[in-house]
Amino acid sequence: FSQEDYSKTLEYMIKCEEIRRNTQGMNHPDYATTLGNIASVYKRQGEYAKALPYYTKCEEIRRNSLGVIHPSYATTLETVASLYDKQGDYAKALQYYTKFEMITRIRHGIDHPKYVSILASIGKLYYELEEFAIAFAYLGFSVDISKKPSLKVHPSYPAELQNLEMTFNQLKQKHSLVFKP
Repeated sequence: FSQEDYSKTLEYMIKCEEIRRNTQGMNHPDYATTLGNIASVYKRQGEYAKALPYYTKCEEIRRNSLGVIHPSYATTLETVASLYDKQGDYAKALQYYTKFEMITRIRHGIDHPKYVSILASIGKLYYELEEFAIAFAYLGFSVDISKKPSLKVHPSYPAELQNLEMTFNQLKQKHSLVFKP
């Protein structure tokens, strides 16, 4: 998108937000989706400070209207966590990823590629917080789970394994460490 495209998109999204707020109310899941869409536009532009209030309001509405185990709520937690991670607020990102991890474990179990990816993300955050023992425990657990035969047949396994390897490589380059995933 060009800057002009983002501006037009935001203009339409803000009109949509007003319509949904007036017709469905501020506690409706569709209203939350609109807020999330506005936040996504800001996030794509790198305007994280503008995106965050929209995402956190979206998270609140989804938690209250859909419940804490709903996939849309979980996705919002992951999105907010990644936003805090991009901003370098690793402690706040960890709070959101930890909630997301718990929901994913409940919904899918530990033998799921998404769960492996979350563990790697949490490990990376602990590493950034210089909690090395905890970081390597999470990263090691994610590697161990990724080796299970049941995961290797899952459709998203290749992508999640690639994400795990990328996380290890980033840490290795950043800190000149040797990993054996």
